[in-house]
Amino acid sequence: MENKQIDYLAFAFLGLLSAIALTTGYPGTQLVYVHGVGTP
Repeated sequence: MENKQIDYLAFAFLGLLSAIALTTGYPGTQLVYVHGVGTP
């Protein structure tokens, strides 16, 4: 029954990782767009 635990942990980890990526990535791109960072 350890496989279930590993699967659950992996799923939770991936979910958390994707959530962090989305929450930090979207505002980041918005800030870059607003402030014009990296654009000539």
